[in-house]
Amino acid sequence: MSIKKRLLIFVCVVIVPLLLVWTFQKKYMVINGETMGTSYTIKCYSPKWITKNNIKSKIENELNRISAIFSTWDTQSEISTFNQLKSLENVEISDDFKKLVELSYKLNRDTTGYFDPTIKTLSDIWGFGSDKSFFSIPNQRELDRIAKNIGLDKIVLADNKLRKLNPDVELDLSAIVKGYAVDQIALLLESVGSKKYMVEIGGEVRVLTKKNKPWKIGINKPKYHDIEQSLLGSVDLTNSSLATSGDYQNFFEKNGVIYSHIINSKKGSPSQSKITSVSIIAPNCILADGLATSIMVMGVNRGLSLIESYSDVEGLIIVRNNDNSLEMYQSSGLQKVNYQSYTSL
Repeated sequence: MSIKKRLLIFVCVVIVPLLLVWTFQKKYMVINGETMGTSYTIKCYSPKWITKNNIKSKIENELNRISAIFSTWDTQSEISTFNQLKSLENVEISDDFKKLVELSYKLNRDTTGYFDPTIKTLSDIWGFGSDKSFFSIPNQRELDRIAKNIGLDKIVLADNKLRKLNPDVELDLSAIVKGYAVDQIALLLESVGSKKYMVEIGGEVRVLTKKNKPWKIGINKPKYHDIEQSLLGSVDLTNSSLATSGDYQNFFEKNGVIYSHIINSKKGSPSQSKITSVSIIAPNCILADGLATSIMVMGVNRGLSLIESYSDVEGLIIVRNNDNSLEMYQSSGLQKVNYQSYTSL
């Protein structure tokens, strides 16, 4: 046998199989960082040839891009620029901005008006608007003045053009922006070949994995003034998202009353529904995020009815009673995601 034939056999029998094994191997990596005033953690399995630095760079670029559109703390962001305008003329907006406004209209209809991104001036006057704000309880005259700015009927969306009908209306899409960012990072990971990942930004999560190897995702027990949150329970997720909204995450207390950052636009004040936490499991994180925030304001009965109206959504609602005890309400299909309780309420 000639040397050429021997080399060919060696390449076919040894080198090619090794290359194939290396090609299909997955590399596990954990990426941490900060964005949108919170932290993020991403765990994923990626193709062997893609470096961690490469993926982290793509992630940071995407998160920075989203922040440059939707950050209400950045006076130069796209949404801040729109809010600062007093014109009633059409404003050209990005595809991302358009997408979130369109979803806002849908959520507003589904929640009978409880989801409302025109609450920014309300958030500001209660002190939740920015790091330069001070928590305060506004008087009724101030609330009546701001009420004229509230409502999605105060803006008009046509293609990529957004127009104010009231020059003082301001948008805050924070209730769905983190969920949107989670979804976008998930799509980014899939575009580089990852078929198993967990993306978490500020407690909002999306996962992908094989059906028989779910990610176990924890749900925090709602407790005020508790830096290290304990787990209430967990769910098993394979190709879905989990978002949790709570009144214990951003609030101030005055005269024994808790005032949460979650605003009831219909009343012009922080939610007083007695719901302290809502966790929603949905196909995508932006939907889970929006529903969780809305149900915090809607109340238990309306909230459960809303969850049941979606065929692919499940939820867990925690109510805080007057004696500070907790009660749990869950959707009919929550056990589909193998909810396990870790502690008593």
